[in-house]
Amino acid sequence: MVVGGGWWCWLVCCFGVDRVVLLLLFLFPFQVLKVDLTHIQLAFSVTSITGPLAGVFFGGWLVDKMGGYADDPSATAKTLFTCNLFGVGAVLCAIPTAFVDSFVGAVALIWLILFFGGALLPALTGVCLTSVRNVQMVLSFLFLFLSCPCV
Repeated sequence: MVVGGGWWCWLVCCFGVDRVVLLLLFLFPFQVLKVDLTHIQLAFSVTSITGPLAGVFFGGWLVDKMGGYADDPSATAKTLFTCNLFGVGAVLCAIPTAFVDSFVGAVALIWLILFFGGALLPALTGVCLTSVRNVQMVLSFLFLFLSCPCV
């Protein structure tokens, strides 16, 4: 089974969105909401560490609980549907983030965006790696993880 280019773009976009959100976590509260810099730094540290990490653990646990993705095409389709739900959850949290006037509300929504983005990673990485032949797995793994910091 070959995974289409759309899934690869989705994975790359998640990494890029995470970086933009973390940058906006500094600029928006400082310039618009006039929040103290120490509060921003604390919120940035807690959000950027716990959000994606909790998402990765939850996403991996959920996909494993659902039966994984490597056994048959229907399991892979179910995993990709779950990833779509995580993506929709991130978008539904991202839209109100632009309209929230409180620092705590914005940080909570950004945490949820990072959580859903992190929840995508284990499943999509596994689907990408299991969709190639064993001979190409090392090259696929190398390309997948070396290209992510470049986004």
